[in-house]
Amino acid sequence: MVNATIFDLVDKAKHEGMEISYRNSNSVWRKAVNERLNDIRQYKETFTSDDIINHLDEQGIVTSDNRALGAIMVAHARAGLIESTGTQVKCKRRKRHGGYVTLWRVK
Repeated sequence: MVNATIFDLVDKAKHEGMEISYRNSNSVWRKAVNERLNDIRQYKETFTSDDIINHLDEQGIVTSDNRALGAIMVAHARAGLIESTGTQVKCKRRKRHGGYVTLWRVK
């Protein structure tokens, strides 16, 4: 039996939280996120969650918890459509107060 480290436990909790947020998110919002990701893959090499959330906000498409985006991004990464660059950049959304977000690369 392999012992789980604290990092394994944190990663598991993070993914469980993303899944809960995803299940509780608005289905119209989820569809719009997937459509936006497909659009982004056509014309950008790299992007952040800002490119998705800002576009949806402009369209008036919202959900109760934007953290649901994490589950969608992970699903697209597992499908081989995008990958993390391993770089974090400052978020441009005021609500994030200058926090950092992942810079993603289109594959």
